[in-house]
Amino acid sequence: MRRFPGLSVCWKTAATLAAEVIAQAENAIALYGTPEQARLAFDVVIDPATPFERAEALLGSLLTATATRGTVPAGDLSGLSQLLHTDGGPLSVRAVEAVGVWGLAGLVEPVKLLAADTSRPNWLQEAAIKALGRLPADASATALADLADRHTLAPGLRAAAIEALAAAAPDTAATTAAELLAAAPPQPVQDRLFRAFLSRRGGGDRLADALAKGPAVPREVLIHGIALVRGAGQEQPRLMPLLESLSKGESPLQTAAMTAGDVATFAAFLAESGDAGRGEALYRQEKLQCVKCHRIGREGGRVGPDLTAIGASSPLDYVIDSVLHPAKNVKEGYNTLVVLTADGRVVTGIPVSRTGTELVLRTAEDKVVSIRTDDIDEESPGASLMPQGLVDGLSRQELADLVRYLSQLGR
Repeated sequence: MRRFPGLSVCWKTAATLAAEVIAQAENAIALYGTPEQARLAFDVVIDPATPFERAEALLGSLLTATATRGTVPAGDLSGLSQLLHTDGGPLSVRAVEAVGVWGLAGLVEPVKLLAADTSRPNWLQEAAIKALGRLPADASATALADLADRHTLAPGLRAAAIEALAAAAPDTAATTAAELLAAAPPQPVQDRLFRAFLSRRGGGDRLADALAKGPAVPREVLIHGIALVRGAGQEQPRLMPLLESLSKGESPLQTAAMTAGDVATFAAFLAESGDAGRGEALYRQEKLQCVKCHRIGREGGRVGPDLTAIGASSPLDYVIDSVLHPAKNVKEGYNTLVVLTADGRVVTGIPVSRTGTELVLRTAEDKVVSIRTDDIDEESPGASLMPQGLVDGLSRQELADLVRYLSQLGR
């Protein structure tokens, strides 16, 4: 070697190339092989000698093959359990995902332990909960119910468990959801809890029963729930009256009941007392979700119409009317559909595209959801994704400030 120093470099290069060729071959087997051939790739994944990064990539290819071709590695896959507690990062997440995708009911207990481990990152715990939600109900319901009722978990993780449990054991999920709502969790958790039931056929009725029997829920939570139900674009003949009854009292405003005379009086008050600076601060408040749905300039979501120039393009009475009665002036291209799927899900959103095999909707959470046309049971027109009464929690002055801000955009 001393006489031929370049030779060692050649050997190293050859070894690197050989490793790359082997990795490419393993990846091709994972993606395109038969179940028996995929098993060979799976054995590489669970081999302790395989580097974490390589194992994660190869397991990802196996999951892609399942998604695209329905191929699952042959044989006993319980060896995957040894990867659940490996790096606590990408490989652990892939392993958790595989448990759910491949329906490995025998791994419920180790996945549950991972979900309950408060020393783990929240995102890894939530991945474990989602995996449990994909397993057969008879295998996962008990574990999910335990996690949903576990007060040592963060509210968001308990909500994730309730969301998964709503499909496996809806009555148990609704009872636990009512108890968590009574504790007035953060608003994103409230959103998740209500939507877990609004997104399932009959879910609203289950939640109504649980709320009627459960502990008292704070009024502000009930009022927020009313806004979410209205925004879901569904008929909820039991849940909505119950929320309204339990909330009692009058909100600072009841926009649905405002007459033309009330609106004219309000417009005069706005012209005299509305403050655009305060209105902008209200617009950005998370509870109103304006920024989440609407775009101003380069900031905001795309669920609702762009508001960049609404003040310049629309008269004041139109702006007031659109805020008070969002379903009255739905802009073209923002009409919603309510889709009931064969597995009991309810999906509400704005149609993005439709082919002979697929319907794509954009939901109120600004998520794009694809639904196979074969999976659609029913579909019907929905209401505006901006719920009636969203601003009912504002005072008269706050509403005036908000509308003043909107009316000056683009001027």
